[in-house]
Amino acid sequence: MQIVQAKLREPVLLYLSSMISLHTHRVNSIVQTSVYQLQRTDIRVNSICPGLIETNMTKDVFDLARQRGSGGKLGQLNPLGRYGLPQGMI
Repeated sequence: MQIVQAKLREPVLLYLSSMISLHTHRVNSIVQTSVYQLQRTDIRVNSICPGLIETNMTKDVFDLARQRGSGGKLGQLNPLGRYGLPQGMI
């Protein structure tokens, strides 16, 4: 998880999560708590939880799924219904 500071007109807390589902739930919980705690301030709270991304770190997961013939099911639970690619994160 990272806190990013940008040059904006208003203060912003931005939480980032990895693709691991447990981390996503933790980040969402922290964001909800932050929103509740900061509701009377001018601080905006957001999170980015990208879902499953095909990278070197997840290569074994993708290779195993493709060997079993279930590669088409990868990422089907994501809102877009597919896994992501690093190029889409830019």
